[in-house]
Amino acid sequence: MWRASSARSRGSSRGPRGLASFRDTQRQPEPVQQSPPPPYGQRLLEIKREELPKAPERPRITACDYVASYTWLGRSTPSIVIPGMRLVDRQGEPPRWSPPNPSRQLPPDRGEYLRDPNAARYPAYPWDPSCQAIWKQQPDFDPDGVDIITCASVLGNLSRFVRGVDRDFRFVMETVGESVFFIRRENSPTDLIPDVRGYGHTFLEEYTSWNRGLPGSESHQRVIRYDFGGLHFLVRFESDGYIPKDDEQPLNEGQKVEPGLETMINTLNLAPPATQGVLHVEEGGRPIAQGEVVDIKTRSMFDFKTRTIKKEIDLTELTPRLWVSQIPTLVVAYHNQGAFADSDIRIRSMRSEIRKWERDHADALRQLVELLQELVGYAQTSATRLEVCHAGSGPLEVRRVGGDCPEALSPEWKAKWIAKGRRPGASGDPNPAGRSAP
Repeated sequence: MWRASSARSRGSSRGPRGLASFRDTQRQPEPVQQSPPPPYGQRLLEIKREELPKAPERPRITACDYVASYTWLGRSTPSIVIPGMRLVDRQGEPPRWSPPNPSRQLPPDRGEYLRDPNAARYPAYPWDPSCQAIWKQQPDFDPDGVDIITCASVLGNLSRFVRGVDRDFRFVMETVGESVFFIRRENSPTDLIPDVRGYGHTFLEEYTSWNRGLPGSESHQRVIRYDFGGLHFLVRFESDGYIPKDDEQPLNEGQKVEPGLETMINTLNLAPPATQGVLHVEEGGRPIAQGEVVDIKTRSMFDFKTRTIKKEIDLTELTPRLWVSQIPTLVVAYHNQGAFADSDIRIRSMRSEIRKWERDHADALRQLVELLQELVGYAQTSATRLEVCHAGSGPLEVRRVGGDCPEALSPEWKAKWIAKGRRPGASGDPNPAGRSAP
């Protein structure tokens, strides 16, 4: 793994991030070999975007709150660290902002990065780590009333569908108790992000360092809850990092980052081989409030189309992603062919932009509510698991699950989810809207 000498002199402890040596970056990256898609099951019905009804009221995300978090470790067996009481090590936290002074020329990205780190590191039951983190941090957590458990990627893809944005995706719906898990389905659990370019990964590698504690921390995952359109969600996403409130100075929107501001940044997806075995859980670090989380992007300040210098970022695709994960702050680092300067790193509050985007796309989000309620109804009344598929500009397809597909939870954690969700006097009708399974 390539590391700059200045990073070593600062005594940083960086986890491996799949980066090649500096001289290797001069070569063209090897093309990512795509796995064949899993087989498709029987098609049951189609859902056309233009035929979706709209919910009667304008929906918005409310009651957002942190639930749990954990960090994947780069070991030969599946291992995570969950924040707990051992705060001295701070080993379950994302890495710390430690920028070189005054600036740095970085090599371009060259490495392998996973599409879905949870499926790759624990392919048999990709939601087990999340559940273990939830009950470790919140022993009294009650799943009763949770309608949908999903990763931000799946919910973001459904949001794109109702907005008419073409993107292929697949996910499996599995009912556990009263809740429906949306399980992301790639061609293979170890699928990599193709055609990685730019400087985003090397920027995090050079400008951040892990706190002391367990080495090899790789991917920091968060689970939040919120309400949307009368449905109750648990949403998991990978966190870039956070800015500690006690270190943060008041910042106006668009203000430049001042040298010395400590920003906690997490790695992106490194790609070790998928592993099997019992999940190893350790404790360390402290939970981070949702309001401190940031999303981090790098952008070239040179526009090759207009051949002009620019320092504005296109929020068209970024804002809906921040909306799904409810990330309130965006960090943007502008560069000139990989040269980053402190004066070109900015922090921007995105709260007003997220709310404006929500208002501007009210009609599409009203359709999203109806779509989600319809999918939940199908899942809860079906005798088998169902898969939702979308390709190109076509309709959404609901199918039987074809081929082998992991379950959301292991039998142990599935039984715990069901037992925890049972309340005396709770309604026995999982489908009060009277929807029929396809």
